Amino acid sequence: MSIRTALAAMLVGAVMAIFAVAANATIAPKLTLNQSAGTAAGSSPAIAMNVDFTPLSGVAGDLLGEVGGDSVKNVTFAFPKGFMVNLDLDGGACVVASTPIPSCHIGSGVIDGPGGQALNMYLIAAPRSTDVAGVETTVEGGAPLIGELTLGTVPEIGFNLSYSNLSPGITALQLTLDSARLPSSCSPTENVTVGASSWQGSSGVTTAPLTVTGCNALPYAPAVAATVLQEGENSGALLTTTFTQPAGGSATSALEFAIPTDLKINRVLQPCLEEKPCTVGTVSAESPLLPPPALSSGKLVLGGTVSAAATGELSQLNAPVNGVVLTMSFPSPYGFSLSAPVDFTEHTITFSGMPDIPLTSLSFKFTGPPGGPAFATTCKPGKITATLTPQDGNPVSKLSAPVKTIGCPAPKPVGKPKASGALYGLASGRPKLRLHAVHGSNAPDIASLSIALPASLGFRHSALVKHRVCRPTWCGTRLSVRGLSLSRGGVARARIRGGRLVIDFKHPVGSVSLTADGPLLAEHGHHELGAQDTAALAATVVITDTRGHGTAVSVA
Repeated sequence: MSIRTALAAMLVGAVMAIFAVAANATIAPKLTLNQSAGTAAGSSPAIAMNVDFTPLSGVAGDLLGEVGGDSVKNVTFAFPKGFMVNLDLDGGACVVASTPIPSCHIGSGVIDGPGGQALNMYLIAAPRSTDVAGVETTVEGGAPLIGELTLGTVPEIGFNLSYSNLSPGITALQLTLDSARLPSSCSPTENVTVGASSWQGSSGVTTAPLTVTGCNALPYAPAVAATVLQEGENSGALLTTTFTQPAGGSATSALEFAIPTDLKINRVLQPCLEEKPCTVGTVSAESPLLPPPALSSGKLVLGGTVSAAATGELSQLNAPVNGVVLTMSFPSPYGFSLSAPVDFTEHTITFSGMPDIPLTSLSFKFTGPPGGPAFATTCKPGKITATLTPQDGNPVSKLSAPVKTIGCPAPKPVGKPKASGALYGLASGRPKLRLHAVHGSNAPDIASLSIALPASLGFRHSALVKHRVCRPTWCGTRLSVRGLSLSRGGVARARIRGGRLVIDFKHPVGSVSLTADGPLLAEHGHHELGAQDTAALAATVVITDTRGHGTAVSVA
């Protein structure tokens, strides 16, 4: 073999070795964050991200540097949950603009470190349908870079910023976001992650911790409201449940709410649980950081499996229900979904793991499956209850509000209760009171009576007698009132206060007849009574209903 041939073979082998090393090498980005402008939870300080793309490490990097080198081609910044770019700048005009406008400026920076090319970042319309926005990065002395802002859902819901096909030779990026919103959760494990790939096919990933402080100082004041709309005469009802909260507070991490007390679940939901999931409504949300249409067209899907033991009307289920979930989902580009277990025994729906996105409004509208409305309403006054958990780790908020009902017949007027009766036996010294009380029309039943007698009559305390009663497994005290008889209700409690006899009934009654005589009723001395005196002998009865409303009625 000639010397020239041997040298040629050695040169080919050396070049092949270099590229073999390059193929196995990994680009090694390094990330540092500068949060000197502030770290308060939920605030929007400027934050600087400095990425040094060390092309390749060790011998491979040295060799490749001598044969043309390698540099970053694609880079993605993956922000942790709750770290958000404000997409509602200029009322949302930025995310539909085809070119940068001054009000859409979101950041600045430098390519290749000190002395490199300056750049500015502007929100623009999304380059692709799967992007929430575009980021046009204008570079001094160079062509603009178009970044893509997307919403990632794995492992958590958060924003990603990606640049593709960067100019060869870039060794570093320094980006400062003007006013990105920090999370409302002070987790010590949240990181900004940078992934990069090079023009020669190598790749690498790096992270830097994001510091968030003062979560427990964030306000949290959510509210709940519910509206029931009756449809037609079949009592079918549409339910809208809305949660609101002022801007600037902690986001919500978990949400549980109960079906309002005046609603019953219709059997039209049964196929959703036995056959295939059904769309049963819509969901919409508003955020001060998102353009208005962003979360306006979500849907609610109900599905799962009812246990074999569950039978009868769903509104009457007492058996356990397994695997039934209500899923809220939003379309692309905000394409995320959350599933909530449905408890048909407690009539509650529980969403956990909600994204750290500040929502000023979250509204669920239950219209029902194609078979009809999901609910039926009794048109009686009802309330809704809910428990909300903030992202910041502070205590939960337990909420309650009356339900607004629309479309129900106007309530019938409520009449006052009435009483009639008379006093007998006054001339003979054997007084007797007969009384009949009736609740008002469309009014609650009677819970108690309070009876006041004229001055010449009174009630005796000695007529109230307590008895010790024992059964094989129980002993207790019972009260009897001698000289008192009732047609219904039963006496739960009786006492004499200020001369009045107060009777609480065991069970509320619509009407009751009462007779009182000796030894309960007694006359204070014997008097000859004329017609005028007899007319003045009237009892006063206060009739109290189950709502605690009392009405005084005079009985002669």
